[in-house]
Amino acid sequence: MQYIRFLKTPRFVYTNDRRSGTVFALVTIASDLGESFFLQDVALTIKLLNGESWTSLPLSVTRYTWKAGMRTLKIELDLVKQKEMFHRTAVLSVSPEQTAADDLSQSGAAGPLVSSAYSSPFGLSGGIEAEGYVERRLIIGWKKALLVWEETGESIARHIWCNTLTSEIKNEGKRLDVLDKTLGLSEDLEVLELGSGCGIVGLALASLYKNCLVTPTDLPLAEEIIVKNIECSGLQGNINFKPLDWDQNIPENLTARPLGLIVVADCTYNASSAPSLVRVLAELSRRSPGAVISLAHKKRHDSEDVFFQLMDKSFRKIEQIQRALGTDSNGEASNVDIYIFQLP
Repeated sequence: MQYIRFLKTPRFVYTNDRRSGTVFALVTIASDLGESFFLQDVALTIKLLNGESWTSLPLSVTRYTWKAGMRTLKIELDLVKQKEMFHRTAVLSVSPEQTAADDLSQSGAAGPLVSSAYSSPFGLSGGIEAEGYVERRLIIGWKKALLVWEETGESIARHIWCNTLTSEIKNEGKRLDVLDKTLGLSEDLEVLELGSGCGIVGLALASLYKNCLVTPTDLPLAEEIIVKNIECSGLQGNINFKPLDWDQNIPENLTARPLGLIVVADCTYNASSAPSLVRVLAELSRRSPGAVISLAHKKRHDSEDVFFQLMDKSFRKIEQIQRALGTDSNGEASNVDIYIFQLP
């Protein structure tokens, strides 16, 4: 999956006569880790939306083409002054015309998947850039909408990774019996997510399964963006962030009530952190022996195998399936593997 990202967030600049103006922005299309740029042509639709209403007609629309080999794309969208327009706030959306990756309830999509981007609201009074956030408007299981903010900076801890959200959402295709049974329980289910980033997996679980009481955890640097997403979701009663450093002792309050499900999504790409992650999983499972571990993994390098070697020493693998994520920018199949582990 590829992501449209704002390198320069939108700003509106008047012409000299102040009767019209132009919205400027700079975007790229890159992989989740940002280590490679999209290597195919893709037609993009650029819309200037009313920042106060999703359902209003766009204020302006234009089209661009991202060409293979590009690293950045400069966007300019002209506006002719209309009554009251320049007193509004606006949102700039950048979306692929085809094969959008925004419907995560579908599996096995063909072709490269490119995730749309929506800017923060910004004023049309001129000169002020939109804040450094981008919103993903996603469709998850049962056609529910999930709105998630991420930062436009370089920290991957504050970016969303849709690749592995398919591990927990209501997704068509292959199923995991143990995970389905766990999520289908009628009583409250304590869920702890490790390395939650922007909190997208935890938010999806809390939205889809009302019995899930979700605790997303990550380093303190991710707290601001996770809390922002929780507050915007309206799910505060079902989801509550707590900081956790894998190299420190696990706070007792994380397991004050027995865990039923431990979620790990795309946290195995850094082989140097594998021993710490396995240690945390082992300790959490020791405190909650009946807990099920759901782990989603997109393989990027052979060095990641060390994590699974360590897991085999402490856990038994109950289930494993693979789901397709379309193709990458080279036209090669992209997949995510989903594992279910438990203590022996």
